[in-house]
Order: sequence, then structure tokens, then C-alpha cells
Amino acid sequence: MLALEQFDATVRSIVVQEQILHEEQLAPKLVDAAVSRTLELLRGNGFAVSEMALAAGSETAGPNAESAASVVPLMGAAQLGEQLVQSPDISTVKRITAAVRQHLIDNQLANLELDPTLVKTNFVTKAIHGIAELLGTKRESFDGLVLEHVMSVREEQSTTFVTELNWRLIDSAASLYTNLVIDNLRTADASGTALAAGSKIALPAANAQQLKDDFASELLLWQKDKRGLLNELDSVVRMPGWGNIWTQPIINRIDMLATGVNTMLGVRVFGDDINKISEKCEQIAAVLKRLRGAVDVSADQVVGEGYLEIDIDRERAARFGINIGDIQDVIETALGGRVITMTVEGRERFPVRIRYARAFREDELSVRNLLVTASARGMASGADASMGGNKAGESAAGAAPLSPMQIPLSQVADIRIVSGPSMIRSENGLLRSYVRLNVRDRDVIGFVEEARQAVASEVAMPEGMYIEWTGQFEHEVRARKTLSIIVPAVVLTIFVLLFVVYHDLADTLIVMCLTVPGAVFGGVLFQYLFGYNFSVAVWVGFIACFGLATEGGLVILVYLREAVERRGGLENLTLEQLRAAVMEGAVHRLRPKLMTELTTMIGLAPMLWATGTGSEIMQPMAAPVLGGILVADEVIDLLLPVLFYRVRVYRWRKIHGDSGESNSAIAVVEPAAV
Repeated sequence: MLALEQFDATVRSIVVQEQILHEEQLAPKLVDAAVSRTLELLRGNGFAVSEMALAAGSETAGPNAESAASVVPLMGAAQLGEQLVQSPDISTVKRITAAVRQHLIDNQLANLELDPTLVKTNFVTKAIHGIAELLGTKRESFDGLVLEHVMSVREEQSTTFVTELNWRLIDSAASLYTNLVIDNLRTADASGTALAAGSKIALPAANAQQLKDDFASELLLWQKDKRGLLNELDSVVRMPGWGNIWTQPIINRIDMLATGVNTMLGVRVFGDDINKISEKCEQIAAVLKRLRGAVDVSADQVVGEGYLEIDIDRERAARFGINIGDIQDVIETALGGRVITMTVEGRERFPVRIRYARAFREDELSVRNLLVTASARGMASGADASMGGNKAGESAAGAAPLSPMQIPLSQVADIRIVSGPSMIRSENGLLRSYVRLNVRDRDVIGFVEEARQAVASEVAMPEGMYIEWTGQFEHEVRARKTLSIIVPAVVLTIFVLLFVVYHDLADTLIVMCLTVPGAVFGGVLFQYLFGYNFSVAVWVGFIACFGLATEGGLVILVYLREAVERRGGLENLTLEQLRAAVMEGAVHRLRPKLMTELTTMIGLAPMLWATGTGSEIMQPMAAPVLGGILVADEVIDLLLPVLFYRVRVYRWRKIHGDSGESNSAIAVVEPAAV
């Protein structure tokens, strides 16, 4: 781990140096690109730009040709180039285009016959731009086109730089990491078998190549995934006793308000003793760290804050004749401050507090030396009592009255620094603490079920203590409870609507028994292929899939029923005619049905590769819809006409009896024989 940390730091410093050099070389290129694009647009808009300026600004100019920025000098070109490298914006581009136009006009290299800020367009282009504006896009502007060109050049140059840098890093990564590992082995080996300084280790060719291939698969800058970046951040920002939680500000606040923890999952431990709660939290955290998918596991550091504890000894205070209230008044005034009056300023009132100077209360020794006033008689009796006999009474009778004396606070109280809780949380009358963690690469609900069993079997909770699980999975649990009602209600509603349309229980069952299982199978298949876990978005996709698949079955069933009714119904058909009617209805509907399926899938397919805001919801929603439609429609096309025919054959036989069956058998066999 230390070698990997050193390797990351070394490579990062190399990348930073290379990036600085690249930006220094990129800045004049971007300025030149902005100037050249400006010259091209001016020429296209009708400006009589001179051939010399246009040739300098052309991207096809030879290597010995002057750059556009040298032919068209700009004030502050270095600063403009730096701004284009860091963050190209329209304001920087406007400064460049304005300077170029002004330079051309001042040197009589261009005229002002046309407005240079307008992009020259024809009728067709204007119509296209008008339609695009109606659809929400912005009209192209002169400066916008220049900015677009600058950003394309910047992207192209940066991609080339990163590609070349990656290959250079790959060439040196294996040897650099090997040397760092060997250096750490020399330092860390305390058994006396450490490698001698300056010794060299040569790896076999196969091992060296394998190590290089491993680095090549992870080292490329653009192949760093979220998990790799989080692992690298964890290795860099490690702090003893701290746990890292990688989240986002908005979801962090939402989780905190909804569940009380700012992570995906939290374990609340309740009890009466804060020390026992802290101990159980550490045990639970140790168990959770061993489970697959658990990351960022951390238990709240409940105990560890230093407290100044002042325990008044009543017996000693009584011997000195000091009241407990007097001691508490001294402590309050010295450490916390006491309100002595109120100041009135208009309608506002402010308390005035007095408190000892910081030198009298800044540490434990200073607090021990705080003075408490004791009565003279109490001082005398306390002193004589410590000497024994009846000398206290004699001294009191024979001597003059004594004045009050002051003694250190340590004479009447025990003062010490103790360890206590940094924060005390409570809920429902009990103390509470948290174990926080995130879950990656697996289903949160499944993790919670496994974690509950592991914690219950390995962590014994004493009487009066218990735990509760909280986090994002609670939303999913509530959603599943809701969906457990909604999904059956959707299926039942579809069944009722089909029965109302057909008034035929057999036809309704045919559609339901084919569409719903087919949609479920196809949806689960695509969900597995694309790697999505069950979520609310996935269940919404299944509900939509049920409706679309049932719609396809409904349409083809309508065609089959119409084909039979158009030929006179079952009473006027033979089995061969019935078979021909079913075949006609199925074949007649096949082409438009396939076209409907194809257009639906083409319309939904882009959702699987959507990016940007909302893509994390659209992608898992589209997967079951596409899979369900694809499988359910094929099942409907192949099996629904067959089942429809078998049901109609059964009904035909009930109508015509055995005589009709014998005639139909001949009618069915003869065409086959022919």
C-alpha cells in the first residue's frame, strides 16, 4: 500500500509537469485558431479580407507560413491564450474577434459593407434555424462559431496529449513500481533478512510483461472508473481514526434529513451506558467490514473528549466552614461567568458578565489555585482539628477575632481531567450512536439481510441495548411494499379491462397467460444482461412493459376474432375453414404488428445509452420495457394464434358434436393428402 501511494504521488507529479508544458504550448495555438476562424467567417460574411491575412489564418497553411496571430497582433495575447486553455468562454472570444475586426479595418484590410456580427445564411439555412429555435436550440452567432472551433481544437490537442502521455507512463510504470516495492521491503523488513542496499532484483520476462499489462489496463487516464478513483482517494486522504464517506452534497443532505445518517446505510445502537454503546459500535463495524460490498465503514467516536471534572468534598468544606453554594459561585464566576447587571440600549437588553482572566483558568493547575473564601472560625477549627485535642476552643476563647481567609479550590475539591463523550445523542429517552457505511457493487436490501444475520450471530447485545437499521434501503422497502400492491392491481386491472372488451374469459386468459409471463421473462433477461438491480425505476419499467405487451396481444386477438366472425362464426364453419380463418387473421396482422414492435424498440433503445441528468433512472427503466416487448411479442406471434385455434376447436366440437367431428376429420386430412 505504501508503494502504491508513492507510485501515485510520483506519477501525479510527472503528469502535472507535463500538463504545465502542454498548456504553455497550447495557449498560442488556441489564440491562432480563434483568429483564423474569425478571418474565415469575415470572408464568408462578405468582408473583403486581404489574401495575406486570410492565408495566414488558413489551417492549410504550410509549416513555414506565418501564424494568424502574428499577422493580426493582439494586445494581451498571452493572457487571452491562458484563459482559452483554462476555460474557453464567449467573453474571451468576443475580445479576440473584436480586436481582429478592428485591426483589419485600421489597416484597410477589410471594409464595412456588411454587419460583421451576422452569420451569412440563405433561405434554407434560415428555415432550419427557425425550426431549431422552436425546438429549443439557440441561433448560431458569430462569436459562438468561433468559440465552437476553439473548443474543438482544444479537445483535439488535449486528446492527443493524453494519449501520448499515457503510453510514456506505461513504459516506465512497471519498473518504477517494482523499485518502490523493493525500497519499502528494505525499510520494513525487521527480521534481519533485509535486502542489502544497492542490490538489484531482475524479474523474469514473463512476470515483467504481466506486471506491465496489469498497469496498462489501469493506468490509462480515461479508463479510471468511479471505484478506482475512490480507492485512490481513500489511499491519499487516510487519517488515523477517521472514516471517509464519498457522497454528494444534495443527496447527503437529503439522506441526513430523511434517515438521520449521511451514508447509504446506518446502524443505530441504543442503550443506557455510553461506554458500552461505543464498544458495541466498534464490534458491529468490525463485522460489517468483512461483508462483501461494505465500504466506508466507520463507527462514531463517542468517547475521547477531555472534560474538567470538579468534585466537591463536603467533609473538607465543612471543616473549613465553607458552604457548597459558595464554592459553586466561585466556579461559576471564574470559568463560566456571572451576570451582574443588564445594559439597556433602546428596546434591546444585553447581560453584562464578569469572569476571571484567562491566566486564572487556562489549565488544570490554574483552576486548582482558584481561591475560595472561608470563615475565620472555620479556618481555625479546621487547623486545630488537624492538630488534635481541645486547642481549638482555647484558641477561640483566648485570641482576638480572626478575619476571613482564602484557600485554594484544591483544598475542598478534587480537580482532574477525565475522558468523556464528544457528543451525546439521545432518542426516545435512550442514548444513541451510529455505525455508518456505504454499499457498492451489490443490492442494498440483500446486503442488509446478510448484515443483520451476521451482526445478530456475532455481536451479543446485553439487556437494555438494541440496534436499528436505517438508510436508503428504507425508501426501497417502502417502495416495494407499495409496488406489492400496485403491480397486482395493474395486472388485475388489465384482466378486467380485457374481459370487459371481449366478454370472453378464455380469450382474456389467453392474452394474460402469454403477455405477462413473456414480459416478465424478457424484462428480467435484459435487466440481467445490462446489470441493473431491482429498483423503483425497474418496477415502473415492468408496469409499462405489461401494458405494451398486452396491447400487442389485444390487437392480434381482435384480428383473429374478426376473421372468424367475417366467415360466419363457428356455427357455419368447418374445422378446415376455421383453421384458414385463424391463419388469415394471424398472417394479415403480422407485418403491421412487427412494424409497431420495431418502431417502439427503436424509440426506446436510445434510453439505454442516455447520458446526463436523469440517465440513472431512464436506463434501468428502459431495459425491462425493451426486453419484455421483444420476448412477449414473439411469444404472442407464435403461440396466441395456436391457443386461439385450440379454444375455437373445442367450442366447435361442442356445437357440432361427433358427426361434425368425423366430417371435419375428412376435411382436414384430404388437403394434407393432396
